[in-house]
Amino acid sequence: MGITYGSALNIEQLLALQKPFSADPVHDELQYVIIHQCSELWFKLLLHEVDEVVKLLGAGDCRQAARLLRRCVQIVGVIDQGFSLMETMPAYEYARFRPNLMGGSGFQSAQFREVELALGYQRELPLEQPAFTEAERARLGARRRGPSLWDAFVGAMRQCGYAMPDRAPGGGADDGGVAGAGPGAAARPDLLALRTMYQSGAHPDLRDVSEELVALDNAMLMWRTHHAAMAERAIGSKVGTGGQGVAYLYRSARGRCYPELFEVRTLL
Repeated sequence: MGITYGSALNIEQLLALQKPFSADPVHDELQYVIIHQCSELWFKLLLHEVDEVVKLLGAGDCRQAARLLRRCVQIVGVIDQGFSLMETMPAYEYARFRPNLMGGSGFQSAQFREVELALGYQRELPLEQPAFTEAERARLGARRRGPSLWDAFVGAMRQCGYAMPDRAPGGGADDGGVAGAGPGAAARPDLLALRTMYQSGAHPDLRDVSEELVALDNAMLMWRTHHAAMAERAIGSKVGTGGQGVAYLYRSARGRCYPELFEVRTLL
């Protein structure tokens, strides 16, 4: 027999990966494992698509880039929907196996850190985390050195003739900042370039890319906010398994990947 569904997708090996981490597993433990494993698979696909968008923008193909960015928005939405399943688990059931997770946390997801770097979300990342393997540290280092999605967008703006500057060191998102055009925004070169791009209508495909970046940023914010609310429902104000609490999750959720694209709206 030639290739089969099971052999093509490694189904037998895949279904063997859900191992209990408790000596006496409780019913809801399997759901917890599957949801997080699925999220890691979606992170892998999201990184795959973002890398292709970076290449497309570098080649000047904004139309195809916008198409794949729409897919990225949908991927983030699917991740959010998956985490919605966690809300079917009562806090008292989670408390039955949560002590066995202490020390292990989603904060230690190297792929999620990769996603932040790939998108251009700027903040200090603890690459020295003991939980990260050498291979994971190498991938994160490569991501930090390579062009992000925002870098690729800036390059596409320049290809189309807009004087879009590099993002200033420390610019972009932070853990709790809300994008807003402050005093002097009308004189900022980045916002001037973006406003010209939007108002001129000369490059509709590039404008579509910028709007898909806004949609992706919103999808990330809504997912992270939903995750924070879910965590509050599950553990209240207790410290999380990775040492952070719900307050940290809410602060992080408010950060923007592309605050410039939200700030320029004040000037339109």
